[in-house]
Amino acid sequence: MNIIIAGEGKEIHFLIKSFTSKGHEVIVINKNEETCKKIARIHETITVVCGDSTKLERV
Repeated sequence: MNIIIAGEGKEIHFLIKSFTSKGHEVIVINKNEETCKKIARIHETITVVCGDSTKLERV
């Protein structure tokens, strides 16, 4: 299953570990570039998207 987590907070690392340990694909969306880099460093197997999850941009 694909899981998308938007935002940040203390619980995000717990959620990522919980979902990946069960074999789920995780994508995190966060608008803070430094937070994105930190999450990507800690959780190497997930996809991290740096952007605003509340703004829809059509391409």
